[in-house]
Amino acid sequence: MRGKMQLNQNLTILVVEDEPDLLEMITVTFSAFGLKVLKAKDAKRACEILQINPVDIVVTDVGMPKKTGLELLKWIRLKNIDTPKVFFMTGVLDFSSDEIFEYGADGLFLKPFNTRTVLDALRKCVLTQEERWSIFPILPPVTQINLTFSRVAFTIEGEFRLSRGGFFIQLGHIDFKLNDLISFELVFSDPVKNLKMIGTGYVKWILKEPTNLLPKVRVGVEISYLEGSCRKEIIEWTQKNPQISYIPNR
Repeated sequence: MRGKMQLNQNLTILVVEDEPDLLEMITVTFSAFGLKVLKAKDAKRACEILQINPVDIVVTDVGMPKKTGLELLKWIRLKNIDTPKVFFMTGVLDFSSDEIFEYGADGLFLKPFNTRTVLDALRKCVLTQEERWSIFPILPPVTQINLTFSRVAFTIEGEFRLSRGGFFIQLGHIDFKLNDLISFELVFSDPVKNLKMIGTGYVKWILKEPTNLLPKVRVGVEISYLEGSCRKEIIEWTQKNPQISYIPNR
């Protein structure tokens, strides 16, 4: 892992944390892997740094006084929808996971977090979509989703929506849990065209909706791999239809 991170020593990371000891510990850890680290004790100072320094990745606490990490994220995404990459770290989740990804966060780490897990996520986030979605999973998925839509569209209200990091999908039931690796084969079909979206992804949030009819479960999936037969077309679509959300929630 350390060797992999050293390949990206030109990366600049801004760490935003209101607890001085934790801020210093994270700064020292990232610096030990050859990364350039800037630090801010609150969101206001982070905004000042971002206005005068090029930054590749922001790693920020969520719950901070005066201005929260979510407010910082919204400020960043108003300026650019996908750079710098933004990761949240928190001990207590003040906002729902689906909301965080909808507003454009690229990842979430729960304290206390594993350093290797964090570094691996940071390494992957600066890869292109082609690079990131070409990595075949080492571990087997726990289950597979097979679903057919009667439209060739990556935005189907209430049922499916694709964005730059993953997708939201509505299901009747689930046999997996949060952070599980799942595989999917989604077919988008109409009388003129048929498109398959085949790959794997990690479950990042699950919302069960109360209903008097059939049960509904909304699931957010971060794409980790796409088959070559569909990868190019899906990447082109996300680039032609840029969105703030990393994984949409509606």
